[in-house]
This record gives sequence, C-alpha cells and structure tokens, in this order.
Amino acid sequence: MAPIFAIPYMILNVIWFFIVAHFIMSWLISFNVLNFINLL
Repeated sequence: MAPIFAIPYMILNVIWFFIVAHFIMSWLISFNVLNFINLL
C-alpha cells in the first residue's frame, strides 16, 4: 500500500515547492531585489 500513498505525496511536495518558489520570486521582483527589466 505504500506506493499508492507515496506518489500523490511526492506530487504534492513538488507542487508545494513551486508555490513557495513562485511566492518568494514574486516578492523579490515586487521589491526590485530582482529586476529582470534591466537585464534585457
């Protein structure tokens, strides 16, 4: 029974990582810590 619960748990961990990373990146961009406009 372990693989049945392990697969959704892994998927949720990956989704949660991307949500946290997106939240941190949006805060850094909004406070101009990261400025992608000047890189172009």
